Amino acid sequence: MKIRIKASSIRLRLTKSEVEEFSEKGLIRETTQFSNKSFTCVLKFNFYYDAISTNFPKGLQKAWALKEVSQL
Repeated sequence: MKIRIKASSIRLRLTKSEVEEFSEKGLIRETTQFSNKSFTCVLKFNFYYDAISTNFPKGLQKAWALKEVSQL
């Protein structure tokens, strides 16, 4: 799975086997390692109220806010 975010669009590029898996299971997951951490992208059929939901670990938004403040 490839993700491209540009301006006001988000593009997901899936292989044929990923499309088949998504069709059968309603979910695909891809994990990439960054140093000693991992990043997981999940595509799940879950479209409510004309919005795409993105979930992050609890507390991450506070860590981001603190990092932004410390860079001022």
